[in-house]
Amino acid sequence: MGGDSLSTVEKNDSLVNYHLLCENFSIKYAADEANDLYFESKIDFEAVEYHEIFLDVLLLRKTGALYLLLMAPIDNKASIDPKLLYNIIDK
Repeated sequence: MGGDSLSTVEKNDSLVNYHLLCENFSIKYAADEANDLYFESKIDFEAVEYHEIFLDVLLLRKTGALYLLLMAPIDNKASIDPKLLYNIIDK
């Protein structure tokens, strides 16, 4: 993850939820291989200008599976409540 203000919203034996201001986010299964998932925020597709965006990352273990949930606002300049994704899952 590239960005700052990483905070842990919730952490227990079945989930971990992070909230951060992010420029990019990537996941790969091996250190020497290509990214399997890559997220990058842009303000303007024409000018290729980058901007940090709020991102919530939640890993949930349930019934033998691991789920990755990501939440980001549609508007790059908007913020999201750090507990919003967790509150949706906790219902």
